[in-house]
Amino acid sequence: MFRKLWQAGLLKYDALKGIPWDWQTLDGALTNAPLGGEKTRRNQTDR
Repeated sequence: MFRKLWQAGLLKYDALKGIPWDWQTLDGALTNAPLGGEKTRRNQTDR
């Protein structure tokens, strides 16, 4: 369901504003906040 909604949103935005499909990037970095201190909890992917 989410994938279909995301695809419909992308197609609508592309029709209205245009998406430069020849230049796309993705950042999937998962790190702790540098100044998080003791208030932050462990990353859920650290098992």
